[in-house]
Amino acid sequence: MTAEIAILNKSAVALAADSAVTFSIGGEQQVFQTVNKLFSLSKYHPVGVMVYGNAEFMGVDWETIVKIYRSALSTRSFDTLQEHAIDFMRFLQTNEELFDERSQQDFIERRLTAEFTSVRDDVLSQIHQQIEQHGSRHA
Repeated sequence: MTAEIAILNKSAVALAADSAVTFSIGGEQQVFQTVNKLFSLSKYHPVGVMVYGNAEFMGVDWETIVKIYRSALSTRSFDTLQEHAIDFMRFLQTNEELFDERSQQDFIERRLTAEFTSVRDDVLSQIHQQIEQHGSRHA
């Protein structure tokens, strides 16, 4: 579970996050205690991003994504945080080096397989529960 805090006043924002992340590896959960969840989106302007939930996006860790974005952003800046967010989202949608067509297809296949497997497992579990509760009735 991630803990994140943002404290705001008239002149500043303070961001904090824990450093633990949980990965499912081979059906087992492993916790790592040294993951960065706070990143500066710009080297030149005070804009940051906090990662909550998944430590990666389409198989690429957020730290790598932010570093590549920060390099592409260079000294450019925007008048509002919303404009920064829109530019970052545009970067995610259009960056073909990080997310080429094949990696997008692979990602979707993995996600669909995981979702269908989860649904199948839930259905099988409910079937087994019903059989245990009511017995099997064969004609």
